Amino acid sequence: MDEKHSHNCLGRTDEEAGHSHRIEGISRTGSLSEHSHTHEIAVTTSLNNGHAHRFNIQTGEAIPYIKGHIHKYMGKTSLNGKEPHRHIVYGRLYKQD
Repeated sequence: MDEKHSHNCLGRTDEEAGHSHRIEGISRTGSLSEHSHTHEIAVTTSLNNGHAHRFNIQTGEAIPYIKGHIHKYMGKTSLNGKEPHRHIVYGRLYKQD
């Protein structure tokens, strides 16, 4: 499986403090891992309630899926270096080979 590719990243944060944020971006190209490869996702969420969040997380390894593979990811956002509230981000990246 070639790790030199990226994935579209679409999703949402969980609903925290009565609101959520849209996630949209592109992962970095893959990095070799022990059994497969992973991707880094560094994205700023959509603006909602007058603020946005930034997160930088590593996906799990590739999991074969239909005619391609997926990566699962989960992490927490930060807000301007201070944490009045955080959101949990989670989702899957899909690539058709």
